[in-house]
Amino acid sequence: AGKHEFLYGYFECRAILPKATGMWSAFWMMNGGVYDVNDSGEDGTEIDVFESMSYKDVWWGAGDCVQTGIHYDGYGEGHTGVGLGKWFANNPYEEFNTYGVEWNENEYIFYINGIETARTSAGGVSKNPEYLILSCEVAGDNGIAYADRHGVGPIDLEDGERAEFIVDYVRVYQYK
Repeated sequence: AGKHEFLYGYFECRAILPKATGMWSAFWMMNGGVYDVNDSGEDGTEIDVFESMSYKDVWWGAGDCVQTGIHYDGYGEGHTGVGLGKWFANNPYEEFNTYGVEWNENEYIFYINGIETARTSAGGVSKNPEYLILSCEVAGDNGIAYADRHGVGPIDLEDGERAEFIVDYVRVYQYK
């Protein structure tokens, strides 16, 4: 925020996702306007290019998939979230895949490996610059990694094992 913010374009990362239940990697976009509660996402929308919280997880209905969606009007009573679906990449926990979104003034179009998976203009498309976030949450509470969060399941790594979120690149293409 405040360093590299973009208005419209195509945003893509190439990554291998962390191979462990309890890990929640994501590539998303954000701005402060997402907290404005006014029944519109035009002032700011959380754009989830992908979230990978479903490794080997049957609670969400499908393991080894990623999810896409948008959120606007804050995260309290006025919150609106639009889930766009669960999508399978090519062995995402062992192989690189690309995850992208084209954001234009009319809609968001989501892609995995160059193939369109979803599109939406729900809530109105954000008209404000947004910054990119690559993140990886660990299930737990108060800094202690132990627990289930949103159904991802308890962490399943043994002592000495590790799960890596390997990012090959992040690319931003803006319209001329």
